Amino acid sequence: MKVSGNDGISTAVTSSVGYANAPQNTASKDVKKEEPIKIDISQEGREQYRKSLAVHTQGKMGLESVKAQKNIIKHLRMDSDFESKFHKEAEMMSAAAKEKGTTMSIKDKAENYFSTYAKMYDEIVQGYEAGTREIYVSEEYGYRKLTKEEELSALDKAFGKIAGDFEKRETINQNARNIIEEGFKKFAPYRKARSGSTTAVADKETKAGSTTTTTEKESEETTSNVIEGISKKMINAADLFKAGYGKSDLETVLAGIKMYG
Repeated sequence: MKVSGNDGISTAVTSSVGYANAPQNTASKDVKKEEPIKIDISQEGREQYRKSLAVHTQGKMGLESVKAQKNIIKHLRMDSDFESKFHKEAEMMSAAAKEKGTTMSIKDKAENYFSTYAKMYDEIVQGYEAGTREIYVSEEYGYRKLTKEEELSALDKAFGKIAGDFEKRETINQNARNIIEEGFKKFAPYRKARSGSTTAVADKETKAGSTTTTTEKESEETTSNVIEGISKKMINAADLFKAGYGKSDLETVLAGIKMYG
């Protein structure tokens, strides 16, 4: 006997059923073919059946199928992967500069982001040309292998976001420094009065303060000029790199691109 659900799932029923005080109908003895009995299986029941079937199928997967599945998971790329690489490289460069007792300037940071972009671009292209790069993305019905063009497009998108965020962050930092400096200047006379400075000393401090203020103002203006439009400069440098890529070795191409002319 077969039991059929509304979704087409059929199950063979082999157990016999006994009836108490079953009616003795001689015509039933002549029936040679059983008619299927239809039973409505709930949605929950059908879903449970599919899950058990999936587990059963997975258990029968061959060794090669298992290896292929592991390879996909190993090379599965998330949307944030490129951005993470940019940030990781920036942290490494900053830490290296700190060990040397120096601090990276805003220009240095921008150029480091651009250099990281160029290296990742080259890594992607070289990997596909050599046939050694396999990157997958997860989709609704499984996994899909990316093409070189899709990866490079994703890299450009990530770099654009990195450049925009970098300019916003440095602008906020510069504004904060300006506010602190203005507050420091505002309360300078009160600090001098409390310290009991003589007129001569006060004049000397005022002149020194005036010189320092002029130098700091020039520095602030220079920094502001560097920050303004820096994201556009980074993206323009990336465009120049792509236009010159492949015409010479990587180092030569990079050396020919000046973010700040």
